[in-house]
Amino acid sequence: PAADCRIPQILKGLGVLRFDAALERKIKTGHVFGLRDPEVCAIRAMTIEAIGHIKLRYEDRYGLNITCAELDGRLYLLSRNHQLM
Repeated sequence: PAADCRIPQILKGLGVLRFDAALERKIKTGHVFGLRDPEVCAIRAMTIEAIGHIKLRYEDRYGLNITCAELDGRLYLLSRNHQLM
């Protein structure tokens, strides 16, 4: 699954991911992270795990297989729902 910046932002907005106070401060102050920073690796790992769980639950609930690309797109569209987010 995609673990770029957008999907973690969406999952955070939905309450699926939570960051500790120190990481939140870095993000809010515009800290520029390196690709191999431990926080980046942790966020990507959490995102991949969360997407795996969401994918399984979606497939169980709707009886359909969904690709990670399709799920990525649906999460993006969901993030356009400002009332939900």
